[in-house]
Amino acid sequence: MKGFHFKDCHILQKEVTLQLVYFQYCGYTTPENSRLKNHVMSVHQGVMPYACDQCDYKTNEKSDIVRHKHKHLGIKRYQCQFCNYRADQRWLLVSHCAKQHGVQLPRVS
Repeated sequence: MKGFHFKDCHILQKEVTLQLVYFQYCGYTTPENSRLKNHVMSVHQGVMPYACDQCDYKTNEKSDIVRHKHKHLGIKRYQCQFCNYRADQRWLLVSHCAKQHGVQLPRVS
């Protein structure tokens, strides 16, 4: 989508404290302009600026490539307090604790 401008977006008031940016061409909605820009670049323009140097993985989010590279390095930052299970993403640890130990961890770290 060449020539994209933020004038093509509209601000939606969902709650008093939350403003959402709406992209009229596809209906994508987000609270952050930077996420909208990433969405347009990756989905509508096919631009993936972050590429893994060890495999074919590409993404439009810097945090995604950092997390992906941790997989190649075997880095698992999240340790279960009840057993030896380790995970590279917090939601995996939350799911593990719920299923294996019947413990609900807070979803936000």
